[in-house]
Amino acid sequence: VGILGGVGLSVRAAPAKANPLDVIINEIAWGGTAASANDEWMELYNPGTADIDLTGWTLNAIDGTPSINLAGVIPAGGYYLLERTDDSTVSDLTANLIYTGALSNTVETLELRDNNGNLIDTANQGGTDWFAGTAGPDYFSMERVGVVPDGPTAWVSNDGVTRNGLDANGNPINGTPTNSVPGQVIISEVAWAGTKAYFGDEWIELYNTGSQTVQLNGWILTNQSGSYYIAFDGNDSIGPNGYFLIEHGSGNATSEPEQKTYTSGSLLSDSGEVILLLAPDRSVVDTANSSGGPWPAGGGANFSSMERVIKNGVVEPDGPYAWITNVGTVKNGQDAAGNDIYGTPGQPNWAFTVAPTFTPTITPSPTPTLTPAPTAPLTVIISEVAWAGTLASSDDEWIELYNTTNKDINLTGWNLRSSDGSPNITDGFDGIILGAGDYLLLERTDDDVTNIAADVIYSGSLNNSGEILRLFDPNGYVVDTANSNGGAWPAGIASTFSSMQRSLIATDSDYVWVTYDATKDTGTKAKDASGNDIKGTPGRANTPFNVTPTPTRVSSSSSSSSSSSSSGGTVITPELGISEFLPRPGFDWNNDGLVDVNDEFIEIINAGKIEVNLSAYQLDDEANLGSDPYRLPSQVLKPDERAVFFRSETGIALSDAGDTVRLLQGSTVVDAYTYGPVRYPDEAWCRLPDRLGYWFHPCFPTPNNPNSLTGTIPQPPDHATVYQPPPCLLPDTTPGEFVYAECEAGGKDIWNRQYWDGADATGQRKLEEDGKWETIFE
Repeated sequence: VGILGGVGLSVRAAPAKANPLDVIINEIAWGGTAASANDEWMELYNPGTADIDLTGWTLNAIDGTPSINLAGVIPAGGYYLLERTDDSTVSDLTANLIYTGALSNTVETLELRDNNGNLIDTANQGGTDWFAGTAGPDYFSMERVGVVPDGPTAWVSNDGVTRNGLDANGNPINGTPTNSVPGQVIISEVAWAGTKAYFGDEWIELYNTGSQTVQLNGWILTNQSGSYYIAFDGNDSIGPNGYFLIEHGSGNATSEPEQKTYTSGSLLSDSGEVILLLAPDRSVVDTANSSGGPWPAGGGANFSSMERVIKNGVVEPDGPYAWITNVGTVKNGQDAAGNDIYGTPGQPNWAFTVAPTFTPTITPSPTPTLTPAPTAPLTVIISEVAWAGTLASSDDEWIELYNTTNKDINLTGWNLRSSDGSPNITDGFDGIILGAGDYLLLERTDDDVTNIAADVIYSGSLNNSGEILRLFDPNGYVVDTANSNGGAWPAGIASTFSSMQRSLIATDSDYVWVTYDATKDTGTKAKDASGNDIKGTPGRANTPFNVTPTPTRVSSSSSSSSSSSSSGGTVITPELGISEFLPRPGFDWNNDGLVDVNDEFIEIINAGKIEVNLSAYQLDDEANLGSDPYRLPSQVLKPDERAVFFRSETGIALSDAGDTVRLLQGSTVVDAYTYGPVRYPDEAWCRLPDRLGYWFHPCFPTPNNPNSLTGTIPQPPDHATVYQPPPCLLPDTTPGEFVYAECEAGGKDIWNRQYWDGADATGQRKLEEDGKWETIFE
């Protein structure tokens, strides 16, 4: 007002105005579903970075039916689902709005207008029939190919493969209906440490913060490593302000009624990992411990849960300060042994009612009980596991511990537990002092397993197909693990009864273990019950200590759950796959000094246990279309190594309108993924975990680095000495005329009014002002 006051003009704030395509009509099931041709549904999409209030907006057919008054908010990057007549059209998704009135099966035009009546988008404008989609018998929806103006080329029919949701009869819908209820369901509590009764009795609780029931069919709860996976089905839902309790095992982890149990997959890592709650389209609904570091709360001597904080009715976003440890002030339920659970399974969190102070740590009472300090990790390690037994008997299993320090350690109160509950050694260590640098031998059933005197006798069989061993100190802290990922044993051979040996004192992983090698053992060999040489080093130093382990092994898995069913080694096959790809770059990822289509890349990873030469493989996009296949170079990938191939090298053009990425070996498709329209630059598709887990989008581009959902654009290389034109970030489907106008040298003048009206026809009025501002009227 101060700037304009001198010219006698008044100024007022104009109402906020939506722009065309701020929200688009994204999908129309004008033919209905297989359950009923009357079960029509439509979907809107917000491609922007801000939420949009749809109050006062309309979605109308130009023939007057349907005529829909919209309401509610469509979140940034979110969807808005409209179902006709009732909320059973898409049976497993809650509609954002119910409308009445049938779409014509022959032709119809829809108009989306904002609260000021401005036309924001249309669907099927000018069509003499529907541009795409079908009625029965397939009932394919009509899908938008991207954030592009309405027209015949803007729509395709659903392919019947990429789809989501169920109809009223439970049949898969040939479409991708999606709703957005941001923040409505959260991960509210995680008992990653299990319970006092058994560390494997882990449980997780979900909480519905909203006022509507949420159907969970098609949702999954997983971790970033992919070893933990819980799939929800049509029987799973959470009522308004309700809780959903998930327990590992048979359902007796807590005395509270659970809604779901699971036994597949491994337990959560005690050292911390990311937990992801995913919607049917695999978008992230919520996370726990998103930083991926140590758990921010929970655990300890009471096996406390990690509880989500809600402050003043607002859920604290996932992060270090979103979680606190349940200290027992408010708790409910008992574990399988009748101990109180330090947590609130199926009930409001204690963390909902407190205002936690994170510095200093919360004190639950004026005279707090001090929590004993944990024993340092790797103070004592699990140094050898003879899970296959001996030549005398496959039941003659033995385990060895090693004191890595220069001090004696009192093992009273320590315990060694398996993830399946057998063995469960909880009282065999009392009174034992393990000397500095000494070994402790544990033998199964009796002391006849080896001719070396056992320090501990235990019961319970190790599973030949693999399990997790955890070593706990007296206060319940994990000191070491063996086979922490819960898969097949990383070393040892069943057919030769060779032990699995720690190769170095380092955090447990597949590659700190090797199979006993008799050719490298110069020590005195122990004997089994029949006098045969033991294929291992019970009670003495492992043969590979201070030797670099070779990350190749023979699979030793067996379908048997008992050591008595040991099986021989099997041939390891390569496990090569696509880990990540980027169709639409917005950064100079290949470091050639330009941001262009040559920065598109495909990343592959060796997810197996043997080295793979890439020369037998090819990369390609959709079969028989577009780019020619690219034969990979003669390059050897070691296990867990990855290789990135840019378009500048491969010539493979990944279309921004959607395409297929394929890895081939001859005519065999080794791995493939088909993606849809790419709406924004630098949104990659990636697998989590890297080792061929589940596909996620959008991911942050991480060529030659571990996959991630988030990240920071790296600093560009120094190309300051050479002029670099600004990058053109338009999709590769943009007509050439527009690319020239927007991106090419000299092309920008087409947007200048003088380009059309001549140099003398500026049509501008400039106000003379003394300040740093200039005001222009046109």
